[in-house]
Amino acid sequence: PPRVVLPVVRAAQLSVQMFKDDGWRQQALEDMKNASKVVMASFQYDDPDFQKSLLRLLGKDGFELDLTVDREAFESLIATRQKPKLEQLKAAGGHIFLGRGDGPYGRLHMKVLIIDSRIVYHGSANFTFKSRTNKELMQRLQGPPVRTVIEAAQEVRRKPL
Repeated sequence: PPRVVLPVVRAAQLSVQMFKDDGWRQQALEDMKNASKVVMASFQYDDPDFQKSLLRLLGKDGFELDLTVDREAFESLIATRQKPKLEQLKAAGGHIFLGRGDGPYGRLHMKVLIIDSRIVYHGSANFTFKSRTNKELMQRLQGPPVRTVIEAAQEVRRKPL
């Protein structure tokens, strides 16, 4: 039988917003402004707006960043713009991980942003400059399913950068 990963919740406990295309990005950046912890997982990462926001947050005492990208994409030539950005985040105190999916050919393909263990963005958009021109669909969640997304994001971490 299929594995159920999201708990059944009452509608009053769950808040869901759907974003088409790039509208989610500004809302996510606004939600991050006063965050104390951000967890991200993405196939690739090189978005300049997220970079600026995360570097600002890393300059605040007590802020924590855990960012996981796909190991194979990181080690290949397809994501050359992300390496300097990830190294900059690491130098500023961020925790950067290289992850992968299951099996010998598994890729980390999830795209998730978790803010203070309360708000989750997930969907098809990578945290890249290029994703701004793609057709994307993202959701903003609040409520009990956030815990499940946090667990999934932690499972893909493999090794620190």
